[in-house]
Amino acid sequence: MNLLFLCSQNKRRSLTAEKIFDGQNGHMARSAGTEKNARIKVTPGILGQERLIQKKMYVLFCYS
Repeated sequence: MNLLFLCSQNKRRSLTAEKIFDGQNGHMARSAGTEKNARIKVTPGILGQERLIQKKMYVLFCYS
């Protein structure tokens, strides 16, 4: 299963979720942020780069 975790800055919540789930039970997890100062900003390119858009992908939002 492909997982994309999103939060505002991609510094704690989504990054932690990525580290926990990536590689577990065949999951491919990535994370990104929505704000311009995010560690990794979510863009159409990140989706294509990770090939998440070609397969079924679950997007999970991390809120505080």
